[in-house]
Amino acid sequence: MELVQIYIVGEDVSEDKDGSIIRSVIKKGEKYSNPNDGATVKVKYTASYNGNVFEKERELEFIVGEGDEQGIIPGLEQAVKKMKQHEKSKFDIKPSQAYGAKGNTDFNIPGDATLVYEVELLSFEKAKESWELSTEEKLEQSEIAKNRGTHYFKEKQPWELDTYGRSDIAEQAKNKGNKYFKKENYRKAKQFYKKVKKYLEYETDLQEENKEKRNSLMLATHLNIAMCEIKLEDFSEAREECNKALELDPKSVKAYFRRATAYFQVHDHESAKADYEKVLEYEPENKAAKNQIVICEQKLKQFREKEKHIYAGMFNKFAERDSRNPYSGYEDGLESIGEWRNEMADGMMTLQQECEAFGETMPEPKTNNHGRKHQEDD
Repeated sequence: MELVQIYIVGEDVSEDKDGSIIRSVIKKGEKYSNPNDGATVKVKYTASYNGNVFEKERELEFIVGEGDEQGIIPGLEQAVKKMKQHEKSKFDIKPSQAYGAKGNTDFNIPGDATLVYEVELLSFEKAKESWELSTEEKLEQSEIAKNRGTHYFKEKQPWELDTYGRSDIAEQAKNKGNKYFKKENYRKAKQFYKKVKKYLEYETDLQEENKEKRNSLMLATHLNIAMCEIKLEDFSEAREECNKALELDPKSVKAYFRRATAYFQVHDHESAKADYEKVLEYEPENKAAKNQIVICEQKLKQFREKEKHIYAGMFNKFAERDSRNPYSGYEDGLESIGEWRNEMADGMMTLQQECEAFGETMPEPKTNNHGRKHQEDD
């Protein structure tokens, strides 16, 4: 009987810290680094559902970020990024990071199934970062990536490329992002769109032709990320991406329209309407913008009517309360109209009671020179 030592139990290693990927370390790894996006990793794993193994000791090599092309579930890719070389761990992976609501008929996995993966990271080679490439290398490598396909794109990193390589590899990343967007995998699409930014964001010292190409790619990237953020309901990030797009092209109709959509979704109908109107400024026949302006106006009218109704209700409530309050004519507890009525004295202490309450004594009545008390006039 094999004795298994568990070192760490129940560690949430999911990117969003939502409990979708829980790790239990069986064997600690070596060294300190972990695989990053684009790293080439070699793993061996066994996968099971409800105790039934559907993949046993599968050994394969893949690129982190593109494992889906070899049937790797998103949760396993995220998990591997948290491992160290020669580490062996068990991962409980929720449906959102596995096969989702559809399941997997090939493995007889039903929808909404939580899977268990026992994974060993045999080896990995980290991907290099973009700052290690020259501008010319980036653009040149991008062109090579476009012509030779995804595999070359996986192997090269921005700092290994010149300006032309960076530009073309960014184009390749954009195309892959578009592919995932069409599949409605918006997180994956955003991941590739962000690679475009990584390659080209700081490439500003360019010749006119390259500068135009770079700006065109960056504009499309900001717009694409904005759309992904809208689909993922992160409307604040969507607005930020639209703002960056408008810095590159102040007349970008798509940027105004998508920013308007982001405003609309958080019920800022005033700002949304303003952006839809900017769309019409550059495209007067844009039917979608016209329709949205009408909707914004309806929403604003409803809001004003609701606001008016709320304030009217408040004033009516105050008026009703004042009509029932016998002291409604008083300000700060004092009478605003100086007319005394006898009933106001009801419940008041006598002067003698007040003096006794404060430990004082009543003053003796004054007498005149003849020893008689003064008589107060009625």
